[in-house]
Amino acid sequence: MSFSGLYRSTDSVKCFKLRMRLRKVTAASAFAVPRPPIAETDDDGMEMRPTEPTESVVETCVIGWQEKLFSEREADLFADKTNCISGLELKYHEDVTQLVGGRPNNRIFTYVDADRYIDPSEAQSKTTTPDTPSTYLSSNVLRWRRRRRPLRHPGDTSPSVPLNPVRVPATTESHVQLSPVHVMHVMADLSPADRLGRLEDERLLCTMQVDARGVLQIEPNFNGGPRASKYVVESEDNEVYEYVIEHASKSADVEQKMHESKMFRELYARHSDILAGVVGEDFVSAPQPDGAVRLHVRGEIVKGVDYEYDHLYVQYAVGVPTVGWSSLAGQLTGYSQISACKNVAEKRTAHWGLPFEFELVFDPSLLEGDVGDVQAQQPRIYFQVVSLDLWERYRTEGYGYVHVPHSAGAYQENVSTWRPLGHGRLSELRRFFVGGAPELDDSAYVYKSVGFDGSHLSRYGFRTETCGSLTVRMHVAAQCSNCIRSANLGHLTRSDSEETDGRKSPGKETLSAVLDAFQRAKQRMQRPF
Repeated sequence: MSFSGLYRSTDSVKCFKLRMRLRKVTAASAFAVPRPPIAETDDDGMEMRPTEPTESVVETCVIGWQEKLFSEREADLFADKTNCISGLELKYHEDVTQLVGGRPNNRIFTYVDADRYIDPSEAQSKTTTPDTPSTYLSSNVLRWRRRRRPLRHPGDTSPSVPLNPVRVPATTESHVQLSPVHVMHVMADLSPADRLGRLEDERLLCTMQVDARGVLQIEPNFNGGPRASKYVVESEDNEVYEYVIEHASKSADVEQKMHESKMFRELYARHSDILAGVVGEDFVSAPQPDGAVRLHVRGEIVKGVDYEYDHLYVQYAVGVPTVGWSSLAGQLTGYSQISACKNVAEKRTAHWGLPFEFELVFDPSLLEGDVGDVQAQQPRIYFQVVSLDLWERYRTEGYGYVHVPHSAGAYQENVSTWRPLGHGRLSELRRFFVGGAPELDDSAYVYKSVGFDGSHLSRYGFRTETCGSLTVRMHVAAQCSNCIRSANLGHLTRSDSEETDGRKSPGKETLSAVLDAFQRAKQRMQRPF
């Protein structure tokens, strides 16, 4: 049983070399101990020894990557220019005519990646079941798939071996597309010495594949060494040959290794400088003083469902409280494109996918009095849905709002909306025929009136109508030097060292440890490999 070997190298594959040793095993050499030849004497008393056989018992070839060694059959075929049609065959004709003193090899030859050779392991059944008979369709498909065929003698009309169109994956768990590879085959011509070049006596000794990542696969694996078992191959005439595969690439000397390591260090240093230039060193530190929180919010207004009119767009505005909160970056207002409604799950739905992003900072030291009294004044996002028809009639379809989460994480909210109603049917007739509808002077009235500081708000007499709903996604990242989450719906409160729910707030020591770990990770990233 032969096993394949996998090797990875950063050097060029052109430096790879392989040594093949092929030896013919006869019946006498396999089962009997060879005896030294008996010297004979002639009539004059001079010693005579038997002549050496004309065929070399052991053949050794050192083969480079994609190095073409012609067999006897190929040399005879390409010697005649009339047999050469393609550009590759014409090149082979020039190579054969330039051989001085004959071929340097005898039985060992190669098929490179450009040759039309088929690995016998690929010549399988047309389906996963070998006993399935061929159909008319499969026979015609194989005719078009037959892109590579083995080289033949002139006038040889034997059918070529079809490629297997069905590939069984090596594992059923993953189906990963492999990167393209370059293939090379080392062959042996096991024909008798006086009849070299028979196609039926060509045998595959090993196959090598190299992909774009520099991974070399050789099958069978190297078996060089005094105690390694040899591979055996047999000809059509039951002649047995054994062969050895050895790695013959020239190893680099000390000076070359030092030069190569220096080049790699310089390459990795330049790569680290490029990464450092892209990443930069302007990392935003935690807000000061201790207890302040920076919220980075990225969100998306996904869709709106169940609104009365078509061709909708949505406007949004971020309401930032004036006490304790401040805005750093990002756009606090915006509007979407106009979207036509479609029926999705029997509901009229308008899709927007409008992204928004902003940063807020909460500093509890700016709050006066009890913190809990002001926690209700957290940031909110107000929405207004508007429709626009072909006659450019605008209609307010609904108002709504959502609180900006104080805790880091991913959120998805369904915002219920409503719209104000006018007095009598005249307002609805005006909305239907000419557009226009009662609107709010301030979108913050969706939550409460501007300047209202009481505990109870009465909206008696304010007529509204329930409309559709919005779907909003938000991803929140929080940065804080010394803060904790209280049990009050994740609201942020000031704390120095007291415990809440059995957990201590992270202090300066924890922050210093995190910054030190980050600096160490950054130094490891910039360090050459």
